[in-house]
Amino acid sequence: MFTDMSRKKSGRGRKRLAALLAALAFSAAALPALPAAAEEGYWNETDAGWRYLTGKNDRPVAGRFAFIDGKWYSFDQDGIMQTGWVKIPNSEVWFYFTGSGAAVVNDWQKVGDKWYYFDEAGYMVTGWHEVDGTWYYFYENGALKTGWLMRSSKWYYLNDNGVMQTGWLLDDGKWYYLQIDGSMAHDCTLDIDGVEYSFDPNGVWWVSGEATEEEIEAVTPDTPENAADMDEMESDPEPAQTVPEQLLGPMVQAVASACRHRPAPTEAVTGGYLQSTLVLDREMIADFAGVRDGGDLYLVLEPAEGRENDLITQLNIARRTLLSGVQGHVSKVWSAGGHIALVILDGRCHDAAEELELAVCAFDRAAADVNAAAGEAGDLPEEDETAPETGEEPANSGSADGNAAESDGSETAGTAEPPEEL
Repeated sequence: MFTDMSRKKSGRGRKRLAALLAALAFSAAALPALPAAAEEGYWNETDAGWRYLTGKNDRPVAGRFAFIDGKWYSFDQDGIMQTGWVKIPNSEVWFYFTGSGAAVVNDWQKVGDKWYYFDEAGYMVTGWHEVDGTWYYFYENGALKTGWLMRSSKWYYLNDNGVMQTGWLLDDGKWYYLQIDGSMAHDCTLDIDGVEYSFDPNGVWWVSGEATEEEIEAVTPDTPENAADMDEMESDPEPAQTVPEQLLGPMVQAVASACRHRPAPTEAVTGGYLQSTLVLDREMIADFAGVRDGGDLYLVLEPAEGRENDLITQLNIARRTLLSGVQGHVSKVWSAGGHIALVILDGRCHDAAEELELAVCAFDRAAADVNAAAGEAGDLPEEDETAPETGEEPANSGSADGNAAESDGSETAGTAEPPEEL
């Protein structure tokens, strides 16, 4: 479309080639751009999840992708169908598999409160990307960008649906002009529809002091449909974390700072771990984040609507099962702010019980802060559950206390991936 975007697309092509090679190294059945021959077999439900059995010996598909009934699925090394985020090892290639297990291909997907887009090969896109003739920009983590964006020393504006804008833009009583490539005009004079307009270094349209009010009125643009307000011009903010991730971090940091022998875990808890090891019902879980390392486990879960008590019960059973016959561990399950936490700490530090209480306090404070922030934003409209539409007029905007669950106190005994589909 544009020169600078063409260069970006060329760079993405090289990046994609490297990612594809890594994907092929991971599996001979890596997700291709075009449909492959469907695998014949049948589905089999187990306590750990769904499997797909093929061949005369009913062997499960394991450790690879499979093309089944016109859709792509992913299976872990144990043959369990995966849902949510899946990354090709040693690459930056991400896929998303819905609650039904099917990969999102050539379509939008909402995960938490963020929108993502997956191309014809199922790859999560980043940077500039054109969808049905409309340009969007996606963070490095794939989330759709809205509001003002600076790239290659140029300013762009993406409306509330993420659509790159062109033409006149009214912001806080000031007029800006976004050129055909989306970049903001600045420090120049342009002929627009037969009228010359001058723009200062900040991109604001200005009129010579010699002009009369009638002359100014004659050339003032009509308020465009894409008029929007913003508080301030800023480049990329840090992508927002999911709520479980926001609650998980303070716990891990609080404990790690209390004992130098207990570093923060780095292994992310996956959906497969929740199902196969903790034996949790995934239908009870709307979102989660967790990390583990050796005998330590930190887990934050957002329960599905009306399932908090049931999920707490399952977590307590899982906790007791994990720690059965194990000495020197402390653990606790509790809830605050509509989220549930499970922490298990081994006995490598002398005051493990005290560390556990530090985790409780950090979680409760973080939950209170998140709820307070949500209350302040309560007057904002809820995000539409449908994919961004290019023709919608944007709105004018820029761009608890813990309740203890069952707990034994000092008992000695990830990635957000909600299952909802569009």
